[in-house]
Amino acid sequence: MQFAQTGWAGTRLGLILLGLQLLTGCNPGVRWELGRFQDIHSRSRAANKPTFVYFRNWYLVECTNFEEHVLKDPEVLAETQNMVCVPLDYDWDRTLAEQWKLTTVPAYVIVAPDGTVLARGQAPITREELLAEMRQANEIFAPPAAPSTTTPASPP
Repeated sequence: MQFAQTGWAGTRLGLILLGLQLLTGCNPGVRWELGRFQDIHSRSRAANKPTFVYFRNWYLVECTNFEEHVLKDPEVLAETQNMVCVPLDYDWDRTLAEQWKLTTVPAYVIVAPDGTVLARGQAPITREELLAEMRQANEIFAPPAAPSTTTPASPP
């Protein structure tokens, strides 16, 4: 995490966020981008990738169970590779969660680069539900297939 040009307040906030992530144990298998949603979402817009926003509370066993049994699933992890992923604390980012009509955690929102909500879910969230939503979002933003470099065989 870089703190260049942020001043003491920005550095302090960055260190607090980093510390919170380390303390919460937010699933290390997912490549989480730490920071404010708006900043991270602007990076996903530039990359034309969906943003996977995960809301959690560090003190709820339901969030820990979701992280252990759903977010660490190999198929779920594979789907996150095509997304920009951001973990947010529900208590700190409640206004944003409420904007997306989320009232309990664990919860998630998958946001298109243009800000459209592609999917949302909240506890209880099954692995199958999350995978289906992630796959659908990733299909929409999959890079175009490279043209085939092989030439078709000529008929005899």
